[in-house]
Amino acid sequence: MADSRRVLRASALLGCAYYGSIGLFNPFAPLWYKSLGLPVVAIGLLVSMQSWTRLFAPYLWGLVADRSGRRVELIRAAALACWVSALGLLLVPATAASGAAPVIGLTLVVFLMYFFNACVTPLNEALIAHELAASGGMDPKRYGRVRLWGSVGFLATVVGGGWWFDRAGMSVFPLTIVVGLSALVVAAWRLPRRAAVQHDAPEPVSVADTLRRPEVGWFFLGMFFTVLAHTAIYAFYSLYLDRLGYGKGQVGALWAVSVAAEIGWFAFQGRWVRQHHLHHWLVAAALLTALRMAGTAWLGASLAAMVLLQCCHAVTFAAQHTACIGLIGRYFPGRLQGRGQALYAVLGYGVSGVLGSLGGAWLAESHGYAACFWAGAIFALVGAWSHWRCAKRDPLHAVCRQSRQFQSRRKAGHDAQSAIRRVWPPHHLGDSYTPPHSRIINWVVPCRRMGEIMRKQWWLASVAVAVLAGGAGVYATSGGSAPAAKKDEAKPALEFQAGEIVKPAMATMPGVIEFSGPLVAPNTVIVRAKASGSLDRLAVAEGSRVSAGQSLGQLDLEELRHKVAERNASVEAMQAMYEQSERQYKANQGLASQNFIAPTALDNSRAQLESAKGQMLSAKAQLGTSEVLLRQAALVSPISGIVSKRHTLPGEKVAAEQPVLTIVDLSKLELAGLVGMHEVSKLSPGMTVQLRIEGFDDPVTARIARISPAAEPGTRSIGVTLSLDNPGERFRAGQYAVARVELADDKPRLTVPVTAIGAVSGQEHVWLIEKGTLVRRIVTTGRRDAREGRVEILAGVTPQSQVLGARFDNLKEGERAEIRVPKASVASAAASGNAAQ
Repeated sequence: MADSRRVLRASALLGCAYYGSIGLFNPFAPLWYKSLGLPVVAIGLLVSMQSWTRLFAPYLWGLVADRSGRRVELIRAAALACWVSALGLLLVPATAASGAAPVIGLTLVVFLMYFFNACVTPLNEALIAHELAASGGMDPKRYGRVRLWGSVGFLATVVGGGWWFDRAGMSVFPLTIVVGLSALVVAAWRLPRRAAVQHDAPEPVSVADTLRRPEVGWFFLGMFFTVLAHTAIYAFYSLYLDRLGYGKGQVGALWAVSVAAEIGWFAFQGRWVRQHHLHHWLVAAALLTALRMAGTAWLGASLAAMVLLQCCHAVTFAAQHTACIGLIGRYFPGRLQGRGQALYAVLGYGVSGVLGSLGGAWLAESHGYAACFWAGAIFALVGAWSHWRCAKRDPLHAVCRQSRQFQSRRKAGHDAQSAIRRVWPPHHLGDSYTPPHSRIINWVVPCRRMGEIMRKQWWLASVAVAVLAGGAGVYATSGGSAPAAKKDEAKPALEFQAGEIVKPAMATMPGVIEFSGPLVAPNTVIVRAKASGSLDRLAVAEGSRVSAGQSLGQLDLEELRHKVAERNASVEAMQAMYEQSERQYKANQGLASQNFIAPTALDNSRAQLESAKGQMLSAKAQLGTSEVLLRQAALVSPISGIVSKRHTLPGEKVAAEQPVLTIVDLSKLELAGLVGMHEVSKLSPGMTVQLRIEGFDDPVTARIARISPAAEPGTRSIGVTLSLDNPGERFRAGQYAVARVELADDKPRLTVPVTAIGAVSGQEHVWLIEKGTLVRRIVTTGRRDAREGRVEILAGVTPQSQVLGARFDNLKEGERAEIRVPKASVASAAASGNAAQ
């Protein structure tokens, strides 16, 4: 017993860490994708990755676990692999900063995370079911106490994650996920090794044979439709409440109510689950799901009704989940448990998640969000009927019918085993398989009540169908706004002036590209000292206007003059030595011709002449260098302009090439800015650009001088340089300027005034009057023309739509609205009609 408790505690910790990591990743990952600048299509692909992996990954892991029996080792390996895959999230911001497209790599990282994460839940549920079965049967009280920690972990990370990311920003999201998955790895290693299940005997039946049993097929069909109905809640509930005008705090509170109800049910379900059979709980959960969906669609405007309906999550999800886990443990015993749990994840949350999201998106776009909940109610009724058919086909249901005559539970249990052997003989699952009678009897309730319960199901189903039909009729006749219309019957209709209503108009909207930066003077020179010495004088100061060739100052030349004199004297000495060597060489030539000296003496004389000549030329070169330095010692302006800065003062010692003055030519200025890669293709050198310069009201005209051939590292932007003529020198270098390029548009576009656009939670919308009621319509905007005050509408309205052209406070969707026509217009219309007659 102590070992079983240890395993269940470790499984509870694993469930808390797993659902905690899900609560940390799923709600906030789209916000991180958006902060990376990914397009909406890429974000949608990444968000749907979990549903797509659930189509195959859980069953693959369950198959491997059932064949090997090493569930604990697989959970540990999958948790560690998921953590290693999450390290790739840390590299995504770096790739985005370096200019590489992060979508492909990010998709691979997210796919691997979901693929390995899909191993944890099915195998952990199989471990829990195995432990509970080994200790005397599926105990709902003990299972609930284990499962509730998953809900606690999810709720804690959702609330804590929102607080953390509000303060630290989305840049810490990858590191936070890595830390969260580290807790999952630690929890996986807490699972005792004894929890691994080894199966020496062959499988009594295959999964295919089990699925061919009628009760199993009806069970999965009912579970599929019940979970499919919940897709309306999971995918569109927040959008639906936002559409009805609920605030963010109210939406979050309603979600918290459902999770709190789920936790409460798991904590205390042991008191209630045993009162009825598992099939009855599934039927009740499906019927309550139908009522919940219909009530959400019909009473969406009532906050009290929404709170009450969210409390139904305790039965529609928690009780349904417990019943499903119990029946899967009975339908898929022994080596089939892992694959049974995997089929529950694939059919319940994989296929239904994909179909529900895609179909619900189409339904919401064409008929509104309320239509998704009406469809969910219909699916839940189909699920209830399927579960009822499952109960009729299940042999345990036959046992309950035959046990109604028993007077005591002990006698009922004894005869129930005999009845099971009659309706479920051993050869039903193979010659070597014996039905788990003891486990089944643990789920047999006082059967004297079961016949009454099954008879009451028809009454409950009839009530549910009647309520659903009535609600659907009201929804169809009122255009989906029955609650608001009923609520506002006693209120007068909102009246709007005709001038406050606009219709979208077709107009051309020039494209606009804006970028900014400081003005710089390209013709800027720095005057440097060409020789070392003391600065004798400077003839100009900062702000002085100079012309090309003008003397700016003078260095102290005394030392340089002495050096020139020294080099001049050296040249004269070398010249004398050369002349002496030349006379000596000519004399030796005469003596050598008369054979008075040896040829060697003539060669020495020639060498001395060449050496003297070289020394003379070297001295002349040194003299020339000194004379050049003497001439350049005077500071002269190379261009015409204005002195912008003095680097030294008179009397200071300066070295060669040390800056002395900076001169700026303001007759031509430039602006260097950055333009996104998606916009730079629309620009070309020579295009006219309007510049608004700091300190000047009127814009000036500039032209694009050049466009950089490569993007700037880390920005994914292209440098664009503008040229601005400044003949009067009105503008100064360093002034901040904003460049605006207008691109011609030859395509008429559907537009509305800027004042008609509102935004809530990052979604832009307009208010329409349709069939006498206010409707808040989500729109997709395109180009904006600030000068005309109009916005392009890509989707959401038509040219015939009646749009509120101004912003109004406290508007609620579904309120009655009227357009007041001025009396003069009415009289004029009547007079025109009489004249026509």
